[in-house]
Amino acid sequence: LKRLDIDCSGSITWNEFKSVTDDPLVAALLEVMGLDIKDARLMFDMLCQSAGVEEVDFDFLVQSCMRMKGPATSLDLQALTFKTDSLAAELRRISKNIEDGSRLDLCL
Repeated sequence: LKRLDIDCSGSITWNEFKSVTDDPLVAALLEVMGLDIKDARLMFDMLCQSAGVEEVDFDFLVQSCMRMKGPATSLDLQALTFKTDSLAAELRRISKNIEDGSRLDLCL
């Protein structure tokens, strides 16, 4: 994985990530390690978005890859569904509060 950091900056850009994941030897090595990267761009974008950055810190990338090893379990999918449902409910609550506040402003 150290090969990812081509410019030795400590962070991985999209171009660095793509150049290495396009290498069939690296893809085979990652697959043997339990990482099957079918959509490199999606994976990179998710990592950047979750970290709130445009370049991924090398250590964060390694930690994230270790969490992605192997297939998702039913528990993983249920946890994701629960988190998504919780966030949707929170967004509905916030939206309702904003809407109710707007109605109050119209009455003044």
